[in-house]
Amino acid sequence: EGNFLSYGIGNMHGLQNLAIEGNSFKGSISSEIGKLSGLVHLGAAWNFFSGSIPTEVTKLQKLTKLFLEENDLTGKIPEAIGRIKSLGKRVERVVNFSIEWERRRFFY
Repeated sequence: EGNFLSYGIGNMHGLQNLAIEGNSFKGSISSEIGKLSGLVHLGAAWNFFSGSIPTEVTKLQKLTKLFLEENDLTGKIPEAIGRIKSLGKRVERVVNFSIEWERRRFFY
């Protein structure tokens, strides 16, 4: 447990695909994720991540796929995620959040 991806992940500038779905990872997603400037695919669904999506995710301007469903994430989805042009208007996966989002589903 603890901050997932916090140990040196920010130094992996050339990383394009991070697929860690279904691995039972726990903890929060570190703000270090925002340093992965070359990231195109972030697949972190089907884990036990908690806390909120760090606002630094909005720095991933090359991101075309974002999969975060079926975690224990809470809080508000950073509005700027919707402004990542490379994500476009395609529906990739459902991001489920609790109370603050009134059980609505948001698509990115």
